[in-house]
Amino acid sequence: SSLAEVTTLVLEFNYLAHLTGRHEFALPAQRVMDAVDALHKADGLAPIYISPKTGKFSGSRITLGARGDSYYEYLLKEWVQSGHTALRPLRMYQQSITGIQ
Repeated sequence: SSLAEVTTLVLEFNYLAHLTGRHEFALPAQRVMDAVDALHKADGLAPIYISPKTGKFSGSRITLGARGDSYYEYLLKEWVQSGHTALRPLRMYQQSITGIQ
């Protein structure tokens, strides 16, 4: 699976939890982000593939193009979606920007 495919669910399930008032909808998506956050990333930059079986990066290809850029976009969007209160996606986004520079 691509990292972008996996992490887009965070935004969708957070929004579903918000709309329904059922915060348990956000919990599985947050566990995905827990796992991604715990993985080693070179200067905040993540490989574009992740194994759905192991939860670990599959391969070492890092790109800001197809399958890569969306992950970084979702980090920023998750922070905005939280009303600027979720610090983890902001930290992860800032780390990636440092890696890009």
